[in-house]
Amino acid sequence: MSNPPVTQATPPTATAEASAPAQSSLWSRLTGSRYGTVGAVLVILLIITSLTVPNFLTVPNLLNVLQQMAIVGVVAVGMTFVILTAGIDLSVGSILALTTVGFALFLQFGWNVWLALVAAVLIGGVTGLINGLGYTVFNIQPFVMTLATLAIAQGLALSLANGGEIIYSRSSGLLNFLGNGGIGQLSGEFIVFAVIAVLGWIALRYLPAGRYVYAVGGSLETARLSGIRVKRVLTVVYVISGCCAGLAGVMTAARLGVGEPTAGSLTNLDAIAAVVIGGTSLAGGRGSLWGSVVGALILAVIANILILMGVSPYQSEIIRGCVIIAAVLIASANLAKGRRRVAA
Repeated sequence: MSNPPVTQATPPTATAEASAPAQSSLWSRLTGSRYGTVGAVLVILLIITSLTVPNFLTVPNLLNVLQQMAIVGVVAVGMTFVILTAGIDLSVGSILALTTVGFALFLQFGWNVWLALVAAVLIGGVTGLINGLGYTVFNIQPFVMTLATLAIAQGLALSLANGGEIIYSRSSGLLNFLGNGGIGQLSGEFIVFAVIAVLGWIALRYLPAGRYVYAVGGSLETARLSGIRVKRVLTVVYVISGCCAGLAGVMTAARLGVGEPTAGSLTNLDAIAAVVIGGTSLAGGRGSLWGSVVGALILAVIANILILMGVSPYQSEIIRGCVIIAAVLIASANLAKGRRRVAA
């Protein structure tokens, strides 16, 4: 028996924005919505950078920016599903490290590269399933549950690698594609990320499951009364997040050429930052996957700018933190503006 339709699960084009009066200028229209603000910030950032930073607008550098955003972008796709339900997944960085080591070990054992890839993604999915069941069955809050999983997965990765690196032989076309290949001038990593982003967008925008994700994030009780299997939805989003982290682990192993147990140490923070910068509300129910994509691109552009300007990695982390705070403030201001419009 199929679930009844959900009318309150509104896709990213929020009702408040659709019913808002027309603005008098293009800038007002851009900055008047959460997603328009993100796009405007990216455009301004690109314009200022192109005028002040030499070599930024060169084709090789721009292609490098796209490649550098790919791994965080894949993780951010899964994180978007989680945050839309008002959850959080702190374990994705450690899942990435664990699957990187696992993938390298499978190749050492002589496994077919495609089988090793599927197994690594399954490891991520199973870890995500543990997160989801811990939340929905045992009522452990996502912050605590995923924090514990973070520690467990990191410990497993270090134990399997004996604290070192797992070296494997790169002889597969798939590994070459993900590591240093691609199609035309686009890297294999970016192509994989683009495919995952499109699939995630289709799921959230056009499938009933996507509407359920928005509904659960908007109100758990209302979603339950509407006939949505809330626990199932909450569990599945953590499985999706884990699978995305597992795929990112395979991409990391292909890029590095080894299984590195300390890889992805800050990936969880970068993924959360990309989603938040992209306008998805931490309170759940409001957001867009394409906003997360733009958020990941903004982070990659900022990192690239800082490298070109010779800024030290330590100062770069300070700047990144300031960017996240500014993004949250902008998103909060736009959310409050939308609520005032509805009230009016």
